[in-house]
Amino acid sequence: MPMDDDTELLERCPCCEYQLRGLPEQHRCPECGLPIDRRWRVLAGPSALVKPSITRIPIRFIVFPLLGIGFFEFVEWLLPFGRAWWHWPCLAAWVVLISAVSWLFLAKPRCFIAVGPDGVVIHRGKEKTEQYEWPEVGKAGYDVLRKCVVFSAGGRKVRLSDLKFFQSNPFVAEECAQAINAYPR
Repeated sequence: MPMDDDTELLERCPCCEYQLRGLPEQHRCPECGLPIDRRWRVLAGPSALVKPSITRIPIRFIVFPLLGIGFFEFVEWLLPFGRAWWHWPCLAAWVVLISAVSWLFLAKPRCFIAVGPDGVVIHRGKEKTEQYEWPEVGKAGYDVLRKCVVFSAGGRKVRLSDLKFFQSNPFVAEECAQAINAYPR
């Protein structure tokens, strides 16, 4: 396939959302270093569930500091003495602390599932990428009780958590299982 015809190829890195247009089919992402096959079809993950947007601001950086400010002001209102010289420095420190805690506990690694000509690729974040060749991939299904997509690969069961990959959306998880089963091998 010529490099000028990118219509059917992956446009963004599923991990870091770096623009891939004009790059060869198989390469490493220039931004994050992930080995990518642009023929992949991303079934789950941030680039499959959310359209990338430059103007998107993580909500945790707005809501949690505002809640922190409200809590700080409420506690200060309960204190028997009025505002002192330390009010603004303490308020700023409180906002920084709340922002840091929200980043640490709410930031999720970029996880995704993709299918391509070579098989199923599962990226679990921070350089934990698994690839299963088509001959070893069995039938996929959605396990309602465990809330995960399950398929066999090489004699073991692979489970893909509903919460981690599909943002707790069972319909997207079921579509992923169907797409794995329907991919031409």
